[in-house]
This record gives sequence, C-alpha cells and structure tokens, in this order.
Amino acid sequence: MSTIIALARSLNLSVIAEGVETEGQRSFLADQGCFAFQGYLFSAAPPASQFEEYVKEAHRRTEVGAATQGIRDIPPMAGPSIAAPSSWLRN
Repeated sequence: MSTIIALARSLNLSVIAEGVETEGQRSFLADQGCFAFQGYLFSAAPPASQFEEYVKEAHRRTEVGAATQGIRDIPPMAGPSIAAPSSWLRN
C-alpha cells in the first residue's frame, strides 16, 4: 500500500482510498500518507436522487463562492468542499 501511495505522490497525483470501513483502516492509510478516504466508515451510499441533489448543491455553492471571490473560469466542482448531509452519515 505504501508503495502505491508513494508512487502516486511522486507523480503529483492525489490519492483517495476507496472502501474504508473501519477506523483501523483509516488510521493505517493515514500512517502511510493517504489523507482522503471514502467508504462506509464515513457514509453509506445514498440513493441516486439524493446524490444528484448533493452534487448540484456542491456545484451551486462553488459557483457562489467563486463569484464572491472574483474567481472566474474555475472547473465544475472545484473550490471549497461541503460536508455530506447528516442523513447519509452512519451512527
């Protein structure tokens, strides 16, 4: 795992760990230098309609943020991230 993460970092690529289900997995990955994660530890997969609304809202917020900061020509979904709705989060 650490070799893959090191290779990606040497190529200036972002590393996102997929399928993280336990705090132990997240901790191991962080120790290896990976700090972006997705998986059931953070959120169950939402229904497609909920996800579509989430993406639209994230894009809208990005456009609003860019407009208020005077930034133009940013690619879609670039800019500040927003948290997943609490209804998606596992207890």
